[in-house]
Amino acid sequence: MMKQLLCLLCGMGLWFAPLEAQSLRRSTLCSAGAVQTVDNVRLSSSTGQKSVSCSVVFNGNNYLRQGFQQPTPEQGEPCTHTAAFAFETLSDECGTSYNFEFTGTVDDLDQTTFEWNFGTDAAPATSTELNPTGVVYASTGPKTISLRVTVDGCETGVSQIVQVDETGFGALSEVTGIDCFGDANGSITLTPFGDTEGVTIEWSDGATDTLRTDLAAGDYTVSLTDGTGCTYEETITVTGPTEALSLNGATIQETCNDTNDGAIELVVNNAAPGALTYEWSDPSIGNTPLATGLSAGTYSVVIIDANGCRTDASFEVTLFCEDPDLPDTFTPNGDGINDTWVIPGIENFPNNEITLFNRWGQMVWDVTGYQNDWEGINNKGERLPFGAYFYVINFNDPNGTPRIGGSLTIVR
Repeated sequence: MMKQLLCLLCGMGLWFAPLEAQSLRRSTLCSAGAVQTVDNVRLSSSTGQKSVSCSVVFNGNNYLRQGFQQPTPEQGEPCTHTAAFAFETLSDECGTSYNFEFTGTVDDLDQTTFEWNFGTDAAPATSTELNPTGVVYASTGPKTISLRVTVDGCETGVSQIVQVDETGFGALSEVTGIDCFGDANGSITLTPFGDTEGVTIEWSDGATDTLRTDLAAGDYTVSLTDGTGCTYEETITVTGPTEALSLNGATIQETCNDTNDGAIELVVNNAAPGALTYEWSDPSIGNTPLATGLSAGTYSVVIIDANGCRTDASFEVTLFCEDPDLPDTFTPNGDGINDTWVIPGIENFPNNEITLFNRWGQMVWDVTGYQNDWEGINNKGERLPFGAYFYVINFNDPNGTPRIGGSLTIVR
């Protein structure tokens, strides 16, 4: 048995001295310099991590156990901060409460968030404070306390079991949040515990009930006082979306009558996680954010997210050949405003040909496959002077879109 123990300890990186008072040493145990002795077994550490639970058991079965914090970084580089905490137990005539203190290390508290979870039957159940105080429990027994610390997106976490031997005075809360921005259908249900005889309840908005309904998203503070003067206060948050579901869309014109090549592409913002439903006025489009094969006309759509929130909009698909809406003036002067001749929808005709003539009918510029990047220069690369010019656009598409022409003024 002793040889087996020696082999086990060696495999763990421990050093064993065959003396009457054995000495066990491991470099990663407990905090640096920590020493514990149990049943003549001495554990010491020269370097190590901050301990969360540094217990040693030597129970006659040659079994050693020790718990200490392990970092839980995101993938990639390890986090530079650590998560650890200590707690304090306070007892008085109102029961037992607990104060928690962050004992880890962070470089910048302003960039750090804390997420505490105090375990079963805790009031409050969670906290985002640095050092939460006044936590009480509605039941006794072991409670698992967890803390997650996030700095610039890098998370570390730690948990610890706390034995609760006495309850306190407070209230458990059950919260129903808001599904859609602007709704007021949230609720809070309070269940007081402890000495509830003669308890009074007062909310920050003047209400005195244990059940609150028709609540908007936001914070609600409640104070409880029992018949002996014990008090409990908590701020409870009704969660909900901070921005409304919204919809943007871009349209592509139908090139000409009966070509049915118009399109609408939708972008939905602030939707709840999950699938979206698209209900188009034309059912043949289907449940999709990209409507293609459209003829000219007006199309409306209703968007429904996973929470049942809704938004709607209408879009106009026009005929390019009837209403090209081409600009008749542009100012290629290098000021970053209207410096190129932009022809809306020209990207739908990759084989386009454009020819430009001066007032005397002389061809001064031509291009194939125009991409809205012309800055008013001729075929020699020279700047064209201020004045009026005339253009002809051949679309050269398979649908036979007619060519168009018009006047264009260059202003410098």
